[in-house]
Amino acid sequence: MAILDKEKYMKYMEKFDMTHEQKVEYIETLWVFAQNFVAKQFGNHPIQHILEDREREKKKKEEEEQKKLKPRKHLSKRIIPEVGFVELDVILTVFPVSEEEWLEGVKSGDYPKPVSLSKKTKAWRAKDISELLKRYES
Repeated sequence: MAILDKEKYMKYMEKFDMTHEQKVEYIETLWVFAQNFVAKQFGNHPIQHILEDREREKKKKEEEEQKKLKPRKHLSKRIIPEVGFVELDVILTVFPVSEEEWLEGVKSGDYPKPVSLSKKTKAWRAKDISELLKRYES
């Protein structure tokens, strides 16, 4: 930033009925106003930097969320069978969410419902999981 030479501008203040201190304050105020105006026009204003930083952070967060939801395509074809059933631990190796997030998605209807294979064992139809992966891959 440029340095203010107050005395250089004092000659323009001669016709005003002000004390020397008031003239200096007036010059300093105009200087700050002019600096802020120029800074805003050329993208150097602190508020612009803050807004740009927020926008970058928002974009980065959105990209990270998208990466989280991208299935691991290279694994899905090898791990998910064409027919049969798939247990949750296998699903979570190709679908990048936590167990808790998966179960919440099942409750909300975002993910397929499991099938009870026995009293203690639940699994998902391989076909349903393959369709889900295709939906997220596109």
